[in-house]
Amino acid sequence: MIYIFRKEMKKWHTVLWLVFVSLAVSGISFIFFRPAGRHELSVAKVNGEKVYIDEYTRALSDLQDRLNALRPYARMYGMSDEAFLASILGPNRPEEIALDGCIKDKLLDKIKKTCSVQIDEELFKAELIKTLPHLMDESGNINMDAYHQYLQKLSMTASEYEEQREEDLKRDVINRFIYNTAYVPRFVAKEMFEQEHSLKSFKILELPFDYFLKEAHKHDVSEKELELFYLKNKEAYRVDEKRKAKYWFITPEDYANKIEVDDQTIQNFYEKNKGTLYRIAPKIKVRHILLKIADKSKQASTDIYIRAQQIAKEAQANPKKFADLVKKYSDAPDAKNGGETAFFGRQSFDPEFERVAFRLQKEGQVSDIVKTKEGYEIIQLVGRQAASEKPLDLVREDIIKAIKTRKTQSALRSDMERLMYSLREDKNALEKFAKEFNLTGGETDWLSEEDTKESDLQSLISQKLFGQKKQTAGYFAYESKYVVYQQSGVEKSSIPLLNQIRSQVEEDYYFDLAKEIAKKKIKESRELLLDKKSSLEQLAHQYGRAVSVTNKIAKTEKLPGFEKTGNLSDAAFVLTDPMQVLHYGHDQNHYLVQLQESGTDSKKSFDQEMEKIIKQEKFKNNTMQLAAFIASLHRNAKIEIDEKLLEGYKKPEKD
Repeated sequence: MIYIFRKEMKKWHTVLWLVFVSLAVSGISFIFFRPAGRHELSVAKVNGEKVYIDEYTRALSDLQDRLNALRPYARMYGMSDEAFLASILGPNRPEEIALDGCIKDKLLDKIKKTCSVQIDEELFKAELIKTLPHLMDESGNINMDAYHQYLQKLSMTASEYEEQREEDLKRDVINRFIYNTAYVPRFVAKEMFEQEHSLKSFKILELPFDYFLKEAHKHDVSEKELELFYLKNKEAYRVDEKRKAKYWFITPEDYANKIEVDDQTIQNFYEKNKGTLYRIAPKIKVRHILLKIADKSKQASTDIYIRAQQIAKEAQANPKKFADLVKKYSDAPDAKNGGETAFFGRQSFDPEFERVAFRLQKEGQVSDIVKTKEGYEIIQLVGRQAASEKPLDLVREDIIKAIKTRKTQSALRSDMERLMYSLREDKNALEKFAKEFNLTGGETDWLSEEDTKESDLQSLISQKLFGQKKQTAGYFAYESKYVVYQQSGVEKSSIPLLNQIRSQVEEDYYFDLAKEIAKKKIKESRELLLDKKSSLEQLAHQYGRAVSVTNKIAKTEKLPGFEKTGNLSDAAFVLTDPMQVLHYGHDQNHYLVQLQESGTDSKKSFDQEMEKIIKQEKFKNNTMQLAAFIASLHRNAKIEIDEKLLEGYKKPEKD
């Protein structure tokens, strides 16, 4: 093959020939006596064709480069790298995917050779350049220095790289050929059309589970049968471990009432926080002229803007007459009083209006035109109130409350930690503490892990008792109080004796027996219908039931009277012949269904829909076609994998 970049690389040929000649003399003996090099080691054989270690490590390196490029998306979606990559790779490891890719290439190579696939040179050049966009210079040509460095990183020569890309392109031709061979015959499309647009009515025999349960109860269960059933299902009757706890409420206000805050502490808190917590933001008072844009057309807006420019010039030339200009020109409701506002702070008016207004420095200063949601405005500064702090007397109570809250939390946590520590030596320490401080509380019911799913008090205590650490004592915030608790009892997990749960075991025995009877009866009934030895009506009579006959419905509709039976409508539409019998189960109830009558919706014709159906079905089938073809090659191939060698080359070597 003529390599694309041969001309550019001629300048290296003279040097290379000198190197080759010198190496040839010293290398002849080595050729005969050297061990197998890395390039000749194979990790697998596919129908006798070797998968060389270099091919495998290159595939693994390419895969890991693609995965590394995806890692930033993990942070975008708030996921860990591992979780994000697991969602892409599934249960497979990168090493397995890379090896599977190499094996697939070898399988396709056999087809490629059989078909004698050839690639047009001009097409190959264009496709090769597409694979190297990062090496293109501003003029659209390959940067040869960058290309040479890229090949060095891959440990490949130009000819090796181009040969590899040519083989990849040939495999892609085979892939696309197989992908597009999916065929949807006209008769299949017609069947799909009829299934999609047909109207069908059905005969349905409903057999409720209660019928089979009554049949089961006709059997008198013996003691031995019941005992065998109990032993077989013993674990199902296991009772989960249960725990209960005593708890008491601690109100932070009780602590706060005991805390005294002196004047010096209040003064210190105020001095420290007055610039943030108690700061009064600056305010301004302005006059403004508003010219509304009633007509949203571009010409009308331009006319208003030109008029606003003229008024702005007049106002800036005569600031003292601004109030008169407001009354003369402004469209705002406050025009009668000279357009004057009260003192206001940020976030009171349109953001753009405020931005310009707060930038005015001197009283009487007039702004340029301002575009707001209302229209065009001109602003004059009337007065300014500087930022200040609220006086201490005004915020004294707020400061006392803040200090008490902070000290309360600290004192409460400190007491709780000391209490938890004292429980290590005295199990009654918590009850003594509750009695000393006259705390109110109570005791939970018996709790299990099932009780941890809600957010009420007992569930929160259950979460502590059955959590990972299984804390037998502790405290936590609940609403406006603190709750301190201590485990007061434990019932270990156990399996009750048969005589303790006899009624439950009997109920379960008959339930299982009813399922067996239903399975047997349904099977017999279907066989009778399929063998034409009975009709659905005759079976209904035997069961003491009636057959329901539905109206004609479309596939998208629910069967009238059977709307709460899951997907019975979808399942029934599979029926295409009155002799077919569908058995459908839902919530332990059983349904035997036969097609009563079918027809086609006359609003649409097959000829109108045929192309669309074939196109949609072919799109779905193409991917399946390729996957099935590769799977068939796998089944018929002899694949040998060198696990030991592969283990040593799980990760590609770094440069």
